[in-house]
Amino acid sequence: MSLVACPIRHTANISGMRRQLTALGATPLSEGSLTYALDSGLIELRPVEADDPLKGRAELQFLPDGPAPRGPGLAVLAIQYTTDTTPAIEELTALGAVRRIVADNGVWNDFVCPGGGLAAIHAHTEEDVEIAFELTGDLGALADALRDAGFNATIVDEAYTRVLQLPDPDGGPAWQINHHQSDLYGFTDLSESAHPVDTSQ
Repeated sequence: MSLVACPIRHTANISGMRRQLTALGATPLSEGSLTYALDSGLIELRPVEADDPLKGRAELQFLPDGPAPRGPGLAVLAIQYTTDTTPAIEELTALGAVRRIVADNGVWNDFVCPGGGLAAIHAHTEEDVEIAFELTGDLGALADALRDAGFNATIVDEAYTRVLQLPDPDGGPAWQINHHQSDLYGFTDLSESAHPVDTSQ
């Protein structure tokens, strides 16, 4: 088993979703498939009617296996907002996700899924799920490419990193593409890359 993040997005605009995911470099798993592979992780689209209350909503989904990650680049980031982070963290850990960056105040905990994609637990006053992304690479270059393709891409500077925002095809909140976080003030990186093993001896 190699856990893969594959959040579900309910949409009344399949063509718009396909176009936007394609512009981000995602590819369908097969011809006609509604599951798209990014450089790391998957997204499954589920069509709904325009008046369906599920339109624009997301669900967590983790698969026991999937296509091998293509390498550094754009990863899906499935964020669970919850009033109680402890059981959510325990559940992700039990599934095989590996804890990565945590906020010192406990509000944010993110994880690497060994088979591809990222997941995060975010303390919040309400329960919800958001599909976001994380880019290891040139955020400005991606924004330029998206603008050239006709998308309204904007970059904002948040306290934790730079974020590229894209309009949502269903008219909901903007998509968030976070640049890989390098400023760790107020955070701790638990990943192996932050604690290299000395192999010189």
